Amino acid sequence: MPAASAGGPGKWTAITGKGPNTVEAGVARTSDGRLHVAYHQKAGATAALRYARINKRGKAVAASTLESGWTTINPSVDLTHTPGNGKLHVFFSGIRSTVVGELFDGELAMKESDTGGSSWTPPIPASEDGDAAYIGAGIGAGADPRKAGAGTRVGAWGDSGANANGFNFGGLNATYNLATVGVGIGMPEVVVDNQGRVYGAWQQINSGGKGIYARELTNTGPLSPVWHAPGSSANGRNSFRYQQERTALAGRAGKAGAWVAYGKGYPQTRKILLWRVGANKAKAIVTGKRARGAKHISIATGRQGRLWIFWEKGGRYLVPRTNKKAAKAGRIRVVKPPKGLKSTHRLFGEGAAKRLDLFAHVGKNAATNRTFHTQVRL
Repeated sequence: MPAASAGGPGKWTAITGKGPNTVEAGVARTSDGRLHVAYHQKAGATAALRYARINKRGKAVAASTLESGWTTINPSVDLTHTPGNGKLHVFFSGIRSTVVGELFDGELAMKESDTGGSSWTPPIPASEDGDAAYIGAGIGAGADPRKAGAGTRVGAWGDSGANANGFNFGGLNATYNLATVGVGIGMPEVVVDNQGRVYGAWQQINSGGKGIYARELTNTGPLSPVWHAPGSSANGRNSFRYQQERTALAGRAGKAGAWVAYGKGYPQTRKILLWRVGANKAKAIVTGKRARGAKHISIATGRQGRLWIFWEKGGRYLVPRTNKKAAKAGRIRVVKPPKGLKSTHRLFGEGAAKRLDLFAHVGKNAATNRTFHTQVRL
């Protein structure tokens, strides 16, 4: 089905068709200001991969189907673009067919397009094993051997199979796993900072090791150490409130490093923390009644070093933006969800423009869940 016109400030419009509560679309903005969206779509007994472009006024155009007729496609899809030439890359996984010898049998796959998203290459494998799920991805911008080379595509995925070996990172210049961290891993995200350094973050639910973790990666393997996000777990890392979205990891425009937003407190969030990956401490960026009970905590890169942080609380979405030093949050805008739909399953966004493009996967039940889009201006 074609995507509907997306919503400008104050208006929600559905981008996807109906789907399970696990749908998480990929979004990326190219240097021309256009916002691109790729997502899973159920199509009768089969599955499809869809794409749409959203212009500056919040209108969805150029909707198209990138893949169709697959037996399954995982609802987690990610989309990136290469700095400089602006090429788009969509990462997804699934089973194309049940024919013996099928190339795509659960592996991570990637398709590439030009800046406009008008034509896409056939899918190619982006991992060496099957059962890829919970996908995050990034694109390298640097040339230092310690970093991702310019244009290096980096994927991350959790292995959900019966013989799952955990959480993996892979470089597309060679299809190998860069790290296996252990079973009970999910919701990864990958960012590349302005120095070309690659950071991956994930959520871990292993007993005695629960919480949010991160590490730096290179195109030849992961660097030590593995960092635990301070305050992301409790009770000796035995208690952790799992986030449904990809881990809220983002870079800051023009700055080195990566930042993670998450809740402190168990079983209910009491504060929202912002942590620079590798730092000994995290900063309480939002406290008090606005933070208590926060769910679906997410983050997006803003302009001039700012970060957008947003979450769901009491059936509404709260959206502040930090100052240029990312040291404190500004005023909080309260956004109502799409009318009549209060069960939020995913919350994510893109903030490189003057506003936040906010996406919510929300519905009343499995039959009504859809991803909606609006714009938030402060």
